[in-house]
Amino acid sequence: MEKILHSTISGKGNTRRISALIVFIVLSINLSGQKPQTTLTETWTNGAWLNSFKTTHSYDGNQYEINSLTQSWESSSWVNKFQWVLTNNANGTVNNRVTQNWESGAWTTFQKISYTYNAANKVLTELSELWTGASWMNVSRTTNTYDGSGNLTISLFETWIVSWNNASRLTYTYNPNGSLNQVVTQTWNPVTPGWDNSRRSTSTYNASGKVETELDEIWSSGNWVNETLVTNTWAANGSLTKELSQSWSSTTWVNLDQSDYSYNSDGTVNQIVNQDWVTNAWVNAERTTFTYGTSTGRVEIKDERSFTIYPNPADDFVTLKSDYDISATTFTLEDLTGKQVRTGILTDRTTILDISGLAKGIYILRLGDKKQHIYKVVKR
Repeated sequence: MEKILHSTISGKGNTRRISALIVFIVLSINLSGQKPQTTLTETWTNGAWLNSFKTTHSYDGNQYEINSLTQSWESSSWVNKFQWVLTNNANGTVNNRVTQNWESGAWTTFQKISYTYNAANKVLTELSELWTGASWMNVSRTTNTYDGSGNLTISLFETWIVSWNNASRLTYTYNPNGSLNQVVTQTWNPVTPGWDNSRRSTSTYNASGKVETELDEIWSSGNWVNETLVTNTWAANGSLTKELSQSWSSTTWVNLDQSDYSYNSDGTVNQIVNQDWVTNAWVNAERTTFTYGTSTGRVEIKDERSFTIYPNPADDFVTLKSDYDISATTFTLEDLTGKQVRTGILTDRTTILDISGLAKGIYILRLGDKKQHIYKVVKR
């Protein structure tokens, strides 16, 4: 869910890896016929696991989700941070989701995402609007295109400035068996005008059709250059047991982090333990524990990983767009001296960052606690 970040929010104790594990968790829940009730994330601090944040889900009589509340652990108690309030169509698809932030002991409305669907209940459009205090104002729009087999082929992202303007585009290609082969992200160049390559993600599969590797590359000087590689390990029963992330360093892959998965007897994910590669050894960083109810339901999340930032340069607001749910990922915005001028937590695939009060110049945006995703932001 989208959120306007007007002020500095403490990021302490609120970390989450930018990882495909989110997609895996949701798919695991769908297959098991269970919905999540709570998600507890802890960070490894001074040799012990300490509470970080917790998300609690609520459902109506039809077992459709109507609320998702995220709280952070502060001074020995849980403190409200933000919530999603959902309304659903009769068939269970989400009609809209409103993001509210907890301020001064009350919920304050920030933004809304409204969805439309095709006859197969696949998302056609996602309209994001900002609450001005009196009315809703357009912010961004995503329009999806599908082929005859129902596969997503193009996802077009636009921003609203008097009218709709191209911002970024994702193009999906598939293998003959229907599995996702590659996703290419392009950004709109208003000068040319035309689409410029930005990054691409390529997947390989094992004999059972499970994703074995995901290679991310960035477009640089007319060539695709290695950036990150994720390698998955699967158990004989088809359960993901380990996810290893590496970054490209000149001529070789270097370890970044890994995630180990454990399961309940019914096949749902019980716990995920994340570790960082530090001084040639794995060090605990974070773990997430799940509890479930017995209701059934499905959620669709795109299995893709990329980011775009626009407008850039910007005057007052910068939009951070991700192609999958990165709720609770930390971010920092620093000036060139290394001073943090904004810190906070992302709340969904699109976040609007308020930079209106900053001095003109160049800033560095870092996503994730390991700061492996780094971007330049220009305030003009």
